Amino acid sequence: MESQNTRYLARQQGGSLVATVTERPVAIAPMEVLIHVKAVAINPADYKMIDEGHRVNSWPLAPGLDGAGVVEGVGANVKNVALGDRVLALFTAGDYAASYQTFAVVEEKSVAKIPNSWSFENAASLGVCYLTGIMALGIGLKSPLPFLRDGPISGLRPSSALILGGSSAVGSATIQLLRLAIPDCMILTTSSPRHHAHLTKYLNADHAFDRGSASLVTDVKSVTPGCRGVDVIIDVVGAGGMQPDIFNVLDNHGPQKYAQVWTGNDQIQAPSGVNSVMFRGRDLPQLSGNANIVPTLETLLREGRYKLPLPVRIVGRGLDGLEKGLGLMRQGQPSIAAGFTNAVTKERVRYDEVKEHAVSISTALTRKFGFCQGECVALFSSNTVWYPVAMFATIRIGGMISGASPAYNVEEMTYALKTSKARILMTAASALPVAIPAAKNAGIPQDRIILLEGRHQGFATIHDLIKFGRGFGAGGQTPALKIKKGETNKWLCGFLSFSSGTTGLPKAVMISHHNVMAQCLQVSQLTPKDHKKILAVLPLFHITGLVHQMHTPVCINAEVYMLPAFDMKTMLDTVVEYQISELLLVPPILIRLLRDPIVKNYDLSHIRRFSSGAAPLSAEVIQELQRRFPQTGFKQGYGMTESCSCITAHPIEQSTYEYANRVGSIVANTEVKIVDPETGTELGYGEPGEILARGPQIVMGYLDNEKATAETFDSEAWLHTGDVGYIDREGFITITDRIKEMIKVKGIAVAPAELEDLLLGHPMIEDVAVGAIADDYTGQRPKAYIVLKPTFREGKGKEQVLALLRGVIQYVQEKKVRHKWITEVELVKEIPKSASGKILRRVLRQLEQDANIQDRVLVGREDVRSKL
Repeated sequence: MESQNTRYLARQQGGSLVATVTERPVAIAPMEVLIHVKAVAINPADYKMIDEGHRVNSWPLAPGLDGAGVVEGVGANVKNVALGDRVLALFTAGDYAASYQTFAVVEEKSVAKIPNSWSFENAASLGVCYLTGIMALGIGLKSPLPFLRDGPISGLRPSSALILGGSSAVGSATIQLLRLAIPDCMILTTSSPRHHAHLTKYLNADHAFDRGSASLVTDVKSVTPGCRGVDVIIDVVGAGGMQPDIFNVLDNHGPQKYAQVWTGNDQIQAPSGVNSVMFRGRDLPQLSGNANIVPTLETLLREGRYKLPLPVRIVGRGLDGLEKGLGLMRQGQPSIAAGFTNAVTKERVRYDEVKEHAVSISTALTRKFGFCQGECVALFSSNTVWYPVAMFATIRIGGMISGASPAYNVEEMTYALKTSKARILMTAASALPVAIPAAKNAGIPQDRIILLEGRHQGFATIHDLIKFGRGFGAGGQTPALKIKKGETNKWLCGFLSFSSGTTGLPKAVMISHHNVMAQCLQVSQLTPKDHKKILAVLPLFHITGLVHQMHTPVCINAEVYMLPAFDMKTMLDTVVEYQISELLLVPPILIRLLRDPIVKNYDLSHIRRFSSGAAPLSAEVIQELQRRFPQTGFKQGYGMTESCSCITAHPIEQSTYEYANRVGSIVANTEVKIVDPETGTELGYGEPGEILARGPQIVMGYLDNEKATAETFDSEAWLHTGDVGYIDREGFITITDRIKEMIKVKGIAVAPAELEDLLLGHPMIEDVAVGAIADDYTGQRPKAYIVLKPTFREGKGKEQVLALLRGVIQYVQEKKVRHKWITEVELVKEIPKSASGKILRRVLRQLEQDANIQDRVLVGREDVRSKL
């Protein structure tokens, strides 16, 4: 048991906090509770006490009004809490009753137990804003509070109310409490537009209005019955003083009441005829049932009737965290959590909402479908803010997520569903023409096809699952998976990501929770502290989306701006609108950025860094980026699905064009060695060989494919990348070649064997090989070298043969997703092979480079070979 109490005291007005160590409190009065404080919330009153001496009788001062923790002692007459209970409390600044210390003593009436689903950090933020909301209704309006035990049961029941400052902590609390007190009241509120969806969809306000709109009064009155206006105004931010015309929203024939929270300033003078009331903390004894306010919160939380008003931002621990939080509060930067924003529709889901929705969805998955640990949910959708919600819901209960390209056709999607053994398919309404037959082929019934986006008759939506799960209340939610004693998350698979490999059909890569967590920590270490806005234009099903667009942003509390699909204009509009300073883009998009004439219409001078990966960038492109955007730096990473993204990346200080031709240095806790591909001998600096990597991000292997796993991951846990490169004496790696024959189209791997298997099934093809040809837009593209069967070859003129070759291109387009399309076909007499029958792809590469060979028969785009 911890015996010392670390207290964070302000020794004088305007001074910094000082850590002081004393003995933990021992004497506890009969109605008091000793709390081991686990989290505190920074309240504006805290810094006003420290900076202004507000309500301070003597120094030194122990600040802190909000907090949460664990009960470690109870007085003799305490009845409602016990040792070990998780609780929140309303603390009192002063001596040992303040929250800025390891142990604090408070009265039982100021303590409420919290459900296990609530974190200490979230619970710590509730107390003061909840209490103020109660006072706004009970003292400011003198309205009934039927949910409060022994609270007022009669009083003013407004039919409509305008809450000024709805997106503040107190405003968000007041919206919820007014809905509980008077369910049929029309609740209107003001905020900046980015909070409107949260206030109406999450907190159930009826309408939200732009607080800065010149037509605010007219807009508010237009939604009220007869356009008469509202009965009451509740002002929790002192907006009435800055917007005196706001009183015009009051109905001249209504109660005309204005309730104002005291914010430290003089009372705002309302117009004649308006009943104005300002209330403050010292007025609390006037309210009947005041002793039950905090215990009532316990009930509301347990029943799920009161939600977290605002997202919580965790700023640190101990003295540093307190000083940082106070500094942010002084600067007017409250602790607001980031989230996922649809850059087109502006739909937004904050990270705390992601968590809440994930709990409800996971409950629905288990209770409605009997979903169990180790089972799989397939996600078949373009980028949407509901993709990560579904992902976190699934992995919360030990399930696996299998992402699929939204461009898959029925055959490809069927293969993905069967390989992953998916039990549930989450998709979009627009993808149903592929999803329905693929699900049927894989044995997934229609009631297990859930829509992440859109609506379609006969199909449930993710919002239906949220509603279903929420219906079980806070105490009825399915608990999150806990790793059993003796087990580890290293071998708990959370994600299946399809990697083409070098042979055969795509393989399902098994990625553990440990892999993703390790990679996020590795990436976060190399992320500049100012990187708080992330452009998510790359597909979420890809390993880049999984790590860099869904997980790492949560770790660093960065806002993610999602594009449902790539479009240059939409991307540039988003980058400029949100002033995104670092862009993670694959080479084809970077090349478009240099060549698309639309770019000149945008001021991109705010961009500070480009980040790239997935495929090599030519020296010419790098030079052009530096010339066109001289204010920027450049970094790239190297890795693959099997390494859960990065093996190497550029450190912050080396994110410059000087290092752009190299793929970075080795990320933390990772080993890399370069070996001779033939002998396995480890090589020295500057000597090219196969790159092998070992580290916590290296994945588990391939699902149900021991042979491929053994070929790629050796017995000493080294990943054999199949890439050739060397490491220099600065610790940077340069890629020089590829052992494996993957074709990288826009950074997406295409296996030649997959296309060869398809083409060998064509009735006129006798033999085939597929190779890569360079393309300055896509990086590479597939080309087929084919041998026609004699019956299709003999007696045919050149134009007839060309027509047959065009048919081959169309055949692949009908069978495969776009990035796998054959864009060039060449007729050859035979496919070069070794004695064992293996295709000699190096001979094909030599053939491709030989421009002097005459009478070549080939077709491609516009029937001409691309000359790059």
